[in-house]
Amino acid sequence: LVYGFRADFRKHPQDFELAEKHFLQFIKYSSESSWPRIDLSWVYFSKREFANMLAILQPIYDQQQDNPWYLNMYGLALMNSEKIEDAVDHLTRANELARDIGVSQWDKVYPGNSPADWEAGVQEFRKAVGLNLQLAEKRLQIDGDKDLNNT
Repeated sequence: LVYGFRADFRKHPQDFELAEKHFLQFIKYSSESSWPRIDLSWVYFSKREFANMLAILQPIYDQQQDNPWYLNMYGLALMNSEKIEDAVDHLTRANELARDIGVSQWDKVYPGNSPADWEAGVQEFRKAVGLNLQLAEKRLQIDGDKDLNNT
């Protein structure tokens, strides 16, 4: 459940509601911690609650500019909130940072990641960020084409 793309809200809504409740409780006691906010943003992403994604990620924005996991989620929230140009900027930065993730960062940045299979995990993450960036760039292109057709 921590990774929203591995679970289906429609099949397990009660699990998502429970996760949301516990993440919000954790955030209440540790508001500066990024990981419960990032994980909760997956829950909101799965529920298509993009405004909630932005709201839960925004308070730690200034401290997370070198965190590719955060930037990826923030970029997804922006893209799905129709803020495509900003999404491309954030996903581009996430993509750049993801290229440099090594075993030590994988192990330290997110304690839920296993150092034993870090290479596969990093490759999966890099692929996801790259695909998110491609989607945002495509949406930006489509929006630009629409603007040209309306002039």
